[in-house]
Amino acid sequence: MHNEEQNERFCRQVLPLEKSMILLALSILKNEYDAQDALQNTLIKAYENFTCLRAQEKFKPWIFQILVNECSNLLRKRTDYLSFEETEQTAGIYERDIAQTMDIWQSVQSLKAEYRTMIILYYYEGLSLKQIAEILNISPDNAKKRLQRSRDALKNALKGDGYL
Repeated sequence: MHNEEQNERFCRQVLPLEKSMILLALSILKNEYDAQDALQNTLIKAYENFTCLRAQEKFKPWIFQILVNECSNLLRKRTDYLSFEETEQTAGIYERDIAQTMDIWQSVQSLKAEYRTMIILYYYEGLSLKQIAEILNISPDNAKKRLQRSRDALKNALKGDGYL
């Protein structure tokens, strides 16, 4: 495939997903800089392997899988320690973003990473359980169980916040 044509096809596929990808990375990593790093690494890996993707309709789950893996890699590398400045800066970012979205988003953010990821992929990104299972490298049955646990956790969070 000609490089210019490949660049154009890749950009056409990835541009509509950019906002969703950064929100997913932020929801997993809870740090803007790490989320940007994960997104950048994802885009590089996806571009380098774009010609290997045979079914273009599977682009979204494929690139989301790369992103989730990159986020997981960063979480493994991250230390348990955050400086006061980083914590303060991250809090400011989330306050700004949450103020622009529904109150439910705040409850989603309070969930454990695996539940947050499930809720975002299923409800916000509209992916099927089969696609989510592929992204997370789990069985479809496990994805279904994890989604139910995620729903239960979100329901409890909403009750605790006085929404239900």
